[in-house]
Amino acid sequence: MNNSPYGQESKRTRINRQVANYKLVRTTYEGHWRTIADYLSPYRLRMNLSDWNKGDRRNLNIYDSTATQDLRTLAAGMMAYITSPASQWVRFTTDDPDLAEFGPVKDWMGWAEERLSQEFVRSSLYSVLPGFYEDMAAFGTAVMYLETDSKQTIYARQPLTGSYWLGVDNRNVANGYYEELRPTVRQLYQEFWANGTDGDNISAHVKSLAEAGDWETWVDVGHIVYPNESYDKSRLSSKYKKFSSCYYELGMSGASDKSGYATNPEGDVFLRESGYDRFPVLCGRWKAIHGEVYGVDCPGMLAIGDIKGLQKGEQRSFQAIDKKVAPHWLAPAELEGKGNGWLPNETTYVSSVEGLKQLRPAHSPDLSIAELEGKQKQIRGRIHEALHATLFKMLQYLDDRTRTATEIEARKEEKLVQLSPMIEQLETSVFIPLVDTYFDAMWAQGDFADYPPPEELRRAGSFDVEFLGILSQARKKMQVAPIERVLTFAAQASQFAPDILDNINTDEAIEHYADRLAIPSQIMRSPEEREAIRQARAKQIQQQQAAERIPAMAKTAKDLSETSMEGDTALSRVAGALSEAAGAVPGR
Repeated sequence: MNNSPYGQESKRTRINRQVANYKLVRTTYEGHWRTIADYLSPYRLRMNLSDWNKGDRRNLNIYDSTATQDLRTLAAGMMAYITSPASQWVRFTTDDPDLAEFGPVKDWMGWAEERLSQEFVRSSLYSVLPGFYEDMAAFGTAVMYLETDSKQTIYARQPLTGSYWLGVDNRNVANGYYEELRPTVRQLYQEFWANGTDGDNISAHVKSLAEAGDWETWVDVGHIVYPNESYDKSRLSSKYKKFSSCYYELGMSGASDKSGYATNPEGDVFLRESGYDRFPVLCGRWKAIHGEVYGVDCPGMLAIGDIKGLQKGEQRSFQAIDKKVAPHWLAPAELEGKGNGWLPNETTYVSSVEGLKQLRPAHSPDLSIAELEGKQKQIRGRIHEALHATLFKMLQYLDDRTRTATEIEARKEEKLVQLSPMIEQLETSVFIPLVDTYFDAMWAQGDFADYPPPEELRRAGSFDVEFLGILSQARKKMQVAPIERVLTFAAQASQFAPDILDNINTDEAIEHYADRLAIPSQIMRSPEEREAIRQARAKQIQQQQAAERIPAMAKTAKDLSETSMEGDTALSRVAGALSEAAGAVPGR
């Protein structure tokens, strides 16, 4: 009995229909992507399976590589300014400021941050991020697939633009993914056959290739991840997880024969069926517009008109130079056959009468290309701006007369603001789920077994993530300037009005300032440590003051030594105070 809400419809039929919908949505973007690839990033597009393992030259439309170099500069700059492997770019915190400053919680989160940074380095994350940034800047969209093996070790891979299709939910968040792969028979065997399974779901056609030793023959495979209609969080089996994952040979079914992959493509036979608690695909979009599945208005899309114009201008510039250096000649008909192209050091013998008939170039020898080169320079400037090369190569593009530290910092902050929407999008859709996925894998590995979170943090239930990359912090640093101005004004005004400093909560000011500058948590003391230091300092000052009073009080006691000690007298009161002071001094 079939209890599926889809009646007798097979799972494979539903998948085929879903894939068809994914492909239909993407068709409107494909022409734009091809144009961008032709003129900007020709090796980062793979529109179909026939594009796999093709080493042919693809940059035939690129005569001036300015835009391609700027794209690489942008990707490298994003890598260094957002997720630099050389520095910590993730920080843990809590909604409760007091809890975040509590010593044990602060120490544990600092340790967890270091451990996460080590996991990033150990995995393949930093090897795929540059390509991820390049694709997002060029085509508007990039994805990263996070695989977790049996040991809960994460392997990140970055499919090229065009090799995948996406679906989104009602909040425009990516929740569907389909890709087409072309592994060899050997790779298919290693992934789906040699890992303890009997290979029953591999088609007879592929098995026959393996038996014949055709290990390097390609096999077309489809892979889809989508919301699981059978999701049940109370059940542990992978088939009930939030997202379903299915690998299958394209056209394969249980009714396979040796003539091909399948005779019935509707059969519910898959190379692998599994599931995920989290969507394993991180989708970065330069600008996400509600209702648009793929990113738009990225630097590559913005600059493509100028890039095409630059290539056309470069062609014409070369043609103009050719016409000057190697012009087309006009020659008398009588000279035909008496020269071999009029090359240098070549001699053509003619009669004296024929010699009066001169050769001349078809174009004026004073042909000028200055105007064309001026326009090319203007176009290159626009490309530098569109691809943000002027931000990541600030010193190169600033005029020498304005290269002061103040000018450079001001120009840099101005340009960083332009990237704020993209940074917000990255943090929300990529970095937060990235950290969550890594943290879950580390927890499953037992990385926190020897150093579990403090009880206070466990009672809170969760903690937040902040990002410390230069671009991420640029927006927060803009909030520091008002603090600096207020503190500077208060310090100056206190010279003639000391009471003005009573308005400043210096502890809160320094904590807010350090937070906005992303000072490592280990540098700033917790409130408990700070209070203990202040109490110790106050006690030391009290002891010092008491010690300073002893000589004067001793002299007074000597002067009154002959005075009666009976009753409540001045001498008795001094002696009592002297005794108390002596008791407050260490060693007495």
